[in-house]
Amino acid sequence: MMVRRCLLTALMAWPAMLLAHGDVAHQDATLDSARYEQRIGHRIPSGLVFADESGQPLPLESLIGDQPLVLVMSWFDCPNLCPMVLDGLARSAARVDFMPGRDYRVAAVSIAPDEGPAQARALRAGLGDGAGSWALLTGSSGPIDRLAEAVGFRYAYDAEADRYAHPAGLVVIAPDGRVSRYLFGLSPDPNDLERALIDASQGQLGSVVQQIVLRCFRYNAESGSYSLAIWSGLRIAAVLTLGLLAMLVWWLHRRAQRSVVHG
Repeated sequence: MMVRRCLLTALMAWPAMLLAHGDVAHQDATLDSARYEQRIGHRIPSGLVFADESGQPLPLESLIGDQPLVLVMSWFDCPNLCPMVLDGLARSAARVDFMPGRDYRVAAVSIAPDEGPAQARALRAGLGDGAGSWALLTGSSGPIDRLAEAVGFRYAYDAEADRYAHPAGLVVIAPDGRVSRYLFGLSPDPNDLERALIDASQGQLGSVVQQIVLRCFRYNAESGSYSLAIWSGLRIAAVLTLGLLAMLVWWLHRRAQRSVVHG
């Protein structure tokens, strides 16, 4: 009787495991879509118009032409990596010899078409004085998608989680509008940032670099959901546990059968 109950419990656990596997597989697919396709030498298209913090239209090409541009594709309401990337850029920028607004420009462009000047102003309030000259831009899906495509920024919106999965990094654009270099991670090394600005100002193009992609699609403090990495670990542990349980049930069942035969 006990063996049958254990076997029934194991069988009843399988549907839940399959559902959990399907949910994690969906998250895996969403997360895998978030990456940079490095497009060194590609030119930023003209005619991309966004809104600044006051709601006034601002052509992106007005930020390109005489100075390098550090571009951050961001999500202004992001609760995870995005604020860390912007803070990291501000810290690194404070340690280089060049001054934003004088020697180069910085633009953070929201990837969420439902964000507007209000979100940009809220983001501004959380940034330090070093970001005072930065352009915080929002826009419709048209220019956002065209810009993301031009710099190889791959992201996805997960409606169920109400989250954007996207990579963390910076794109340095030369004054002639071509993608010059990528800097990945939460905080660029000040030496790398300075070198990238020098190369971009001279119209030099970098090379494709190995990227350790940090993706923004992690712990949701509001819902208390686990990160994808933890979910993957839990899934593996659960599958192993269920497998061991099935083996134990099989062994107990065979043992019970032998006892009946020899009894």
